[in-house]
Amino acid sequence: MKPHNAKGLPALLLQKAREDVAAVEALVDDERVVDGIVLFHAQQAAEKTLKAVLSARSIPFRMTHDLSELTDQLANSGRPLPVGLAQIGLLTPYAATFRYENLPLEAPILSRQTALEMVRELMKWGQTFVNDHPSEGGRE
Repeated sequence: MKPHNAKGLPALLLQKAREDVAAVEALVDDERVVDGIVLFHAQQAAEKTLKAVLSARSIPFRMTHDLSELTDQLANSGRPLPVGLAQIGLLTPYAATFRYENLPLEAPILSRQTALEMVRELMKWGQTFVNDHPSEGGRE
């Protein structure tokens, strides 16, 4: 992808991730909203947070929704996720597959509450790292 020469990109991505976390928090207990919508916002929060950390490290990344690909890039750069977040990749299908295709889902892959806890933890981790590297640019 085209490189961004934006020093503020990591902070912008984290702000957008916070907005998705706020949506998850608002919808997590609302039974009128289907799981796929809540988990879509959890996936988006995770994706933006991972891209913020990659950007802060000046690691180029593809335009992808694949959380496993993004976490692998971080691990390969010496910045693996905390052990408790190893299952974050389970949110990947909620970015597009379950959102745009009529696939039957008997039960969500992750519960709404588990997804919320994971993205909150990921945000804390990402925020700490981006705060430690505020002047680095990134690519998207």
